[in-house]
Amino acid sequence: MAQDIGDPPNVSGWGAYYQAPQFHEIWINSDTLPKRNRFTDTMITTGYTRNGKKIIIDAVAFTNTLPNPADPNALIDDALSILYRVPLSATTKQTLKQQILLTNQTQDYYWTNAWNAYIADPTNASNYNVVNTRLKSLYQYFMNLSEYQLN
Repeated sequence: MAQDIGDPPNVSGWGAYYQAPQFHEIWINSDTLPKRNRFTDTMITTGYTRNGKKIIIDAVAFTNTLPNPADPNALIDDALSILYRVPLSATTKQTLKQQILLTNQTQDYYWTNAWNAYIADPTNASNYNVVNTRLKSLYQYFMNLSEYQLN
């Protein structure tokens, strides 16, 4: 079988013959993709609990670490540079911005005003909920796109 015992070709060992020619991308199929999407949906919405420990993605805290979260274009670009390895089309980014961050408005200041209102008074539940709801929807959508699965 051309496999010298104790002398694999690399640290991963020998390649699985049954995966040719797809190899590492074979995990993307009609069974695993919906499960992966359900997991990321759970992580961004309700969180995952095991052994009394809860893990949840805090969309607002993550966004606050980005260089310019008040600008919806910069926010999307900066978040994608962290979450994605493949580029997302400008059309898709524009659609996501308008439908999610701007809630179908056309002017960027709708998001900027919402973010700045939250930053000015982070204890205001109404301001937090507006920003949190939009960001959760945005990140959930990011993690459900096919490009995210190629990371």
